[in-house]
Amino acid sequence: MVDFRYHLVSIIAVFLALAVGIVVGTAALNGPIVDSLRGNINRLSDDKRDLEQDVRQLQGEVGAADDFADAVGPDLLAGALADERLLFVTTDGVPDGLVEQLRPVLESAGASVTGRLDVRPALADPENRALVEGRSGAGGAGGGGRAAARGGAARAPGAPAARARRAGTPGAPRASTRARFS
Repeated sequence: MVDFRYHLVSIIAVFLALAVGIVVGTAALNGPIVDSLRGNINRLSDDKRDLEQDVRQLQGEVGAADDFADAVGPDLLAGALADERLLFVTTDGVPDGLVEQLRPVLESAGASVTGRLDVRPALADPENRALVEGRSGAGGAGGGGRAAARGGAARAPGAPAARARRAGTPGAPRASTRARFS
């Protein structure tokens, strides 16, 4: 039978061998790993400095473009949109400040800003395709839906929507468009 002393010595020997293996293994691998990490840190630091320089250069270019637009814009836009009525059409994510910044520029060009139309993200959802294309099914076989109920002409599925005004001819938008956005 194995006595307790022999069993204790063998357990101590196993743990001592494990400790020696860990120390020798980390000492052998420590050098290459540290060198690799230092190389990666140096490379990333250089990349960061290059990107910071690119950001400063691009900020300077944007500033120069803004200065140019501020200096030349009023002369170029004067009267360019005289007697035109405009409607802002925005999508989700357009900052309100952008619309408010554009309003005086467009008004200085002679335009009359009549309102703002916010397009909801649900409009781009593929599940709402029939609604967007005007095929609701509520108006019978023609797919007229609400247009037929209002007395307007129903559009055939897949047909392009009528334009508010004809290209190249001045005039007011259709009455239904004017009623919604004025």
